[in-house]
Amino acid sequence: MNRLSLLTASASLACLSLPVAGAVVFSDDFNGSGAVDAVWQTDTGNTENATVNQGSGFLNVNSGSVNGLETVRHTLELSGTGAPSITLASSWTIDAVITVGSAADIPGIAPGEGVGVSLDIRNDLPFTNDRAQINVVALDFGGGTSHALRGAHRIDGDETELISPLGAASSPLNVTIRASYDLSTGLISLGADTGSGFGQLVAPVDASLWSLTPSDPLQIQLELGLVKFSDTAANSTFSLEDGEASVDSFTIQDEALSAGAPVPEPAISLLAALGTLGLVRRRRS
Repeated sequence: MNRLSLLTASASLACLSLPVAGAVVFSDDFNGSGAVDAVWQTDTGNTENATVNQGSGFLNVNSGSVNGLETVRHTLELSGTGAPSITLASSWTIDAVITVGSAADIPGIAPGEGVGVSLDIRNDLPFTNDRAQINVVALDFGGGTSHALRGAHRIDGDETELISPLGAASSPLNVTIRASYDLSTGLISLGADTGSGFGQLVAPVDASLWSLTPSDPLQIQLELGLVKFSDTAANSTFSLEDGEASVDSFTIQDEALSAGAPVPEPAISLLAALGTLGLVRRRRS
């Protein structure tokens, strides 16, 4: 297990400009029927009675009943037939539209627990933990359920992250999250838009420090499920139901296949307040 310490700050987050509109190389709005598309390979190693539901415009995990487990999540990896391979050889942008329910939609969250969706861009080489990550969560900080965004990256054990509380989860949260790689700078920027334009979540990760050649593939993962923000086991039985944490659409653009100029977007201030919090997550074995 890794304990991730949080930064504290009081300033507005930096503007994240809209990248050049690139050619869409992969898109999924989850309106298919039946099983998850072949390109979304599932790993149920850290789940209990979990099922994946696709259709009606969202991708959702139902975790079943959870009691006393520290972290229960379902990982979906974009791979296999039909999946694009992203590398550090050209610029790209990944967008995912996420919905996380209100406190009333997600009963049973105890202090230190939450429900969330994560987008991970990972170094695909063995024995490494380099990654860039965005989390969208509804969690109980100890005073009731709130929505929050988190940007994080890890290089050789060095973790940089920021949690941005967005206020009480009185209604569902709809947010677009973005990971954007710029070949000219070697940086992966992590941002989110809650309706006022994209804001940068955390300082960009310098992907040139990852143990990769430009042609090495990167892993693209979505994680949905219960998360724990403490060392203790869950205090109550918990069930993640349809629609409480879902991915509404997922798009990858290859900026090397585009033309035109970037269009700036306004900055947003995501930080009403920042606290110091310990986050423990279990990596899948």
